[in-house]
Amino acid sequence: MTPHPSVRRPIAFRVYFWSVLALGALLAGSAWAHPPQIGIALVIGVAVAMTMLELLVVRLPGGADASGAVLLALPMLLMHGPLWTSVGRLLAITVAHLFVYRRPLERVAHAAAMAFLSTYAAATVYTVMGGHVGMIAFPDALLAMSVTGLTLFLLDSLGAAAIVGLSMGPGFRRVWEYDFAGNILFHLAFIGFGLMAAVLWHGAGLAGLALAVLPGGVAWYAFQQWVESRSAFKEFGRALVKVLEEVDVYTQHHSVRVAEYSLRLARAIGLPERSVAEIEHAALLHDIGKIGPLHQYILNKPGRLTEDEESTIREHPVTSAKLVSRVRSFRRISEIVLAHHERPDGRGYPYGLGSDEVPIGARIIQVADAFDAMTNDRPYRRALALEVALEELQRGAGTQFDEDVVAALLRLHGEGRFPLLAGPKKEDLEEFLRKRWVVA
Repeated sequence: MTPHPSVRRPIAFRVYFWSVLALGALLAGSAWAHPPQIGIALVIGVAVAMTMLELLVVRLPGGADASGAVLLALPMLLMHGPLWTSVGRLLAITVAHLFVYRRPLERVAHAAAMAFLSTYAAATVYTVMGGHVGMIAFPDALLAMSVTGLTLFLLDSLGAAAIVGLSMGPGFRRVWEYDFAGNILFHLAFIGFGLMAAVLWHGAGLAGLALAVLPGGVAWYAFQQWVESRSAFKEFGRALVKVLEEVDVYTQHHSVRVAEYSLRLARAIGLPERSVAEIEHAALLHDIGKIGPLHQYILNKPGRLTEDEESTIREHPVTSAKLVSRVRSFRRISEIVLAHHERPDGRGYPYGLGSDEVPIGARIIQVADAFDAMTNDRPYRRALALEVALEELQRGAGTQFDEDVVAALLRLHGEGRFPLLAGPKKEDLEEFLRKRWVVA
């Protein structure tokens, strides 16, 4: 997801990036003027250990990174203060990301600057809450230590989400919710490992530190494996959508457009980002059950459908849901796919569910699906004019379509935020799916 170097960055990204670098450099320079005394061997040892933990970096679904170095950064901060912690993090980031992972220089520079900013901010919080560096009064200082660890995590995660979201297009909020808020229990667990490491370091020396860091590193590795397993599910989802390209170009393009429309509608209604992602993915897969040759014949038939052909078409939500549900991570998505042709008045298919029984995601996709179908040519009719399609949606609100979803679409259209979309070119499809499919 790294953009081509020639791509001009958005102004918000440039302002943010250079502000972080300037503040980080200023803080580093002022802090270095009065460095606290510490054994050089300890600094080198910590830097080496942080580098090893930095190699446990996990690439999260939205594009941000989560580093295992927090397991050592937090106890180092509490025991020896922010300066040498920041220096250790800077060295680890430079070696691991610049020379091993070969990340873009701007990402490395941003991470190094954020290491100083987040570490010093966390140290300030610790001091304000009554904590004293090198003097861990456990359990009296547990609250101060916990808030310090949370501050370090929040600033590091917000910085990682900002550099990805502002430069690559998903948006800062979306990346942070996907990558960090969506995995909050994992991240909080590693803050706990860091606090335990600080207590053991203070009480039993470096041997105690190792007792905490080593199992924490193993747990971080397990987290990495879990994230990678989610990637396998995402690859499966992308492969399903790509099948449509080989079978029916219209259906593939239709699915992509419906996904984009559904995304905009879900956000306009105010749904949480996790739900927005599920709806977007369900929209991409909602017609996957139409890949068979019989469906293709029926969909491209210019004349009126027979009763049997209509019955076959009405079965595609069931077929689509069965295909999607074969992957455990997609089962919530499959429920949305199954109901995307149900209606508020109970006259939809395949089961004639009432409005209260239909997931909001299915109601959104139904409106997006109908809007796209009406505004594109099909073998049996020409596309309707945009205003006519909007009138049809308005006319069907409350009976065929969900009233709130239709109202959201009309509002977005009135604000100029719901334009007609064209399907991506064949050569752009893979890039589109790679950017969009960010959550399993």
